[in-house]
Amino acid sequence: MQIHAVGCSSSHGHSRHGHSRVALRFVGALAVASLMGSIGMAADSPATAALTVHFVGLKSSQGAVMVAMYNSQEAYEGSGTASEAATRAVRLEIKDGTAVATLAGLSPGQYAIKAFHDLNGDSKLNTNPFGIPTEPVAFSNDAPVHMRAPSWKETVFVVHAGENAISIHID
Repeated sequence: MQIHAVGCSSSHGHSRHGHSRVALRFVGALAVASLMGSIGMAADSPATAALTVHFVGLKSSQGAVMVAMYNSQEAYEGSGTASEAATRAVRLEIKDGTAVATLAGLSPGQYAIKAFHDLNGDSKLNTNPFGIPTEPVAFSNDAPVHMRAPSWKETVFVVHAGENAISIHID
C-alpha cells in the first residue's frame, strides 16, 4: 500500500507531511473498521465442532454399539435407556473389537454419552428382572457403574470448536 496515492500536493498551501498524517489516520481507521467487521462476522457465524468417538474393548463383533449423546443434564438424566431425548443417536457396526463414530455439525459445549453393546441386535438394552443390564454398557469419561448409571456430572465432557476425539471402553 502506498500512502502517496492519496495525492499530496503543496499547491494548496498544505504540507506534504500534513496530508500524510491525514492519509495515515484514514488508512488506520480503515484497518480498524475492517478488523471490527471481521470480528463481527466471526461472532455472527456459529462455530461448529466434530467429535470422533472410539469404542474399544468390545469382546465380540456380534451385534452393534448403540450410542446416545446428550447436550444437557435434563435430557441425560431423564432419558433412562431411551434415545428420544438424545442430541444424536447412532448405531455402529463393530470391526476388530472397535466401533467408531464421527459426529459432525455439533455446537461447542458440554455433552455426555450413554452406549451399550447390543449383542442380540434388537436395538434395545436388555435387562434382567431386577433392571440390571445383561448387555455391556459404557459411558463417557469411562464413568463406572455402581448399582446405578453414572450421573451427568460424572460423564460430562466439553466439545470445543473444530475436531475433537474421545475413547470409551465398553465390555
